[in-house]
Amino acid sequence: MQIKQKYIDRFWSKVNKTDACWEWTAARWNKYGAYGYRLDGTMDTKFIKMPAHRFSYLIHYHDPGKLLVRHNCDNTLCVRPDHLALGTHKDNMQDMTSRNRSAKGIDNAAHVLTEDQVKEIKSIVKCGRGGNVKALSLKYKVSNVTILQIAKNIRWKHV
Repeated sequence: MQIKQKYIDRFWSKVNKTDACWEWTAARWNKYGAYGYRLDGTMDTKFIKMPAHRFSYLIHYHDPGKLLVRHNCDNTLCVRPDHLALGTHKDNMQDMTSRNRSAKGIDNAAHVLTEDQVKEIKSIVKCGRGGNVKALSLKYKVSNVTILQIAKNIRWKHV
């Protein structure tokens, strides 16, 4: 993909370069908060949209194709080319886990239980008082698997 210089210049006008990361300062455009760059397409009414770090990778190296462009610096606003690397979704998830960036407990938007409820479940299971898995799952409105994983310290192990 050949990119016109005017689009590259406009892109860099929206970047704040520091000694560490080069941060994207323009608008963010998707429901997950990812940031992006809108490049004029071949027709007046069409645009190519892509995350800014992906555009940076494209103009410095090559089209990443179906691969993800990941941040080695863990700064999602960074577009500095030497902070970017290609990888798969699996690579990205492994980065997240190894760098302890996954949301846990109540910080996870999909959480159902509170930390107090988890402590109570762990206490009931540990003491063996009043709770089989099915009864606990009905009481707390979660699956049997969730109760078992809490009891085995697979989920909510930070509590």
